[in-house]
Amino acid sequence: MGCKHPRNPIHPVSPSSSQAVTRRAATVASGTLTSRVLGAARDVALAASFPVALTDAFFVAFTIPNTFRAIVAEGTVSAALIPVYTEVKHQQGAAQARAFFRGLMAVMVVVLLALSIAGSMGAPWIVQLYAPGYTADRFETTVELTRVLFPYLFLMGFAAIFTGGLHAHHRFAPPAFAPAFLNLCLIGAALFSALTTMDPKQGIQVLAWAALLGGTLHVLVQAPALRTTGLLAWPRWSVWKQLYNGKTDTHVRRALKLMVPLIAGGAVYQINILLARLLASYLPEGAQSYLYYSQRLVEIPQGMFALAIATASLPALSALRAKNDRHGLRQAFRKNLKLTAFLAVPSSAALWILSQPIVATLFGHGAFHEAHVHETTLTLRWMALGILAVATCRTTVPIFYAHQDTRSPVVGAIVNLIIFGLVAWGTLFSIGTQGLAMAITAGAIAQLITLLMLTKRHIPGAINLSVPKAVLRHAVATTPAAILAYVAKDWIPWIPSTPLWMRVSVLFAMVLGWVMLYIGTAQMIRVEESKELLGAFNRRLKRN
Repeated sequence: MGCKHPRNPIHPVSPSSSQAVTRRAATVASGTLTSRVLGAARDVALAASFPVALTDAFFVAFTIPNTFRAIVAEGTVSAALIPVYTEVKHQQGAAQARAFFRGLMAVMVVVLLALSIAGSMGAPWIVQLYAPGYTADRFETTVELTRVLFPYLFLMGFAAIFTGGLHAHHRFAPPAFAPAFLNLCLIGAALFSALTTMDPKQGIQVLAWAALLGGTLHVLVQAPALRTTGLLAWPRWSVWKQLYNGKTDTHVRRALKLMVPLIAGGAVYQINILLARLLASYLPEGAQSYLYYSQRLVEIPQGMFALAIATASLPALSALRAKNDRHGLRQAFRKNLKLTAFLAVPSSAALWILSQPIVATLFGHGAFHEAHVHETTLTLRWMALGILAVATCRTTVPIFYAHQDTRSPVVGAIVNLIIFGLVAWGTLFSIGTQGLAMAITAGAIAQLITLLMLTKRHIPGAINLSVPKAVLRHAVATTPAAILAYVAKDWIPWIPSTPLWMRVSVLFAMVLGWVMLYIGTAQMIRVEESKELLGAFNRRLKRN
């Protein structure tokens, strides 16, 4: 952290190292793409099968355990586990690293189990925080669903421990494809409810139990891969005895110490979600669903690409940090930012321009009416504007985690919360869910600016002119596809009376044309990230 940049810089990151991160990101992106496609199918099934009053209740109930999961498990475990595990393995060997992993697992299992039980018991009070504006009937339905869904926190927390161990061993495929099982279970439950004479309220209960089944499968499908790393073993319960006696394993203690600011940062971020749900509960029926479906659509590029790059880069950045390779860190960080922008810029433009065709085609049928499509479209446009900021935040945070700095991301999250709250409060009652979407985008932009400024603590000069120049080239490469899509989107009316097969065909043709034209233009103007990413996917296809 206090090392000066050497006069004779270390050689840049080797092509093989750079290609390894890109290849791993491609693996994660492939798995995430599978999950996102199934997630879109799931959302289509939910919108068509249940009235918005019930989906409003389900989305709030499902948000609650996922909020706790995000705070104490998912990103927290990986960000604390991977750097410490990598360092212990590098300095003390694999046996000590495995002992650390089992000790941390023992602590997390007890914490997750306690939270799951407490959450199920305290469901009425928690729902009151998230949806105080709900009517009595919707409130009671949400409480019932929350009680069923809270054990999902334990399952996904356990899955996060497995994922952290696999990522530390550069095993990315099993965790990337595991979430697909949740979506398959929810699709099956929604179709079962729609195709039978089951009452919709009973159907939404079946959906909640299906989520628990999906969470169980998420854990189980990772176990075989974890066995090959030597990490599939019983938790080391002796850690709790050491804690009781006032002692504990040094490495476990260090990981737990790293988790404290991570939990604080996660809590700050989740307050944004809580505020969004709380404020939306005072809006007319359907607001929660408009917000949820829009978030799901922007999460396709944010989750599939930005999360893939962040996930694949953390072990590599941690290894460079362990070797004190400051120049390598700088080069790797810039490459991650450029690759993120290469994918985020066209995604943002596509979701903004094609917002109505996408929403009308995916959700505009069954119980989801034309007015619902209109409101979701307006909400999606504001969220689409924030894709680059959110995606870049996700790929910036690992540089702090690699330095075991879990405090700086908290500062960024607090800035996000403040800006979100101010914008949301100022716009909510004038433009509804659009105001919430605008607030989410504004908060993300403010958070990104803060994080980029804080990177100077660890790698001065990390951001140079090459990064904004790359973003500009990506915008230029996007322009032809954007113009063509803007003209083509009015070929057919995007209303329920237009046959679904026609809407699907035209939308598919526009999206495919966008991708091909963007890649072709990027290749023509020699965008480096295009060549590198296509090479990674080609190598993966040849191996398969």
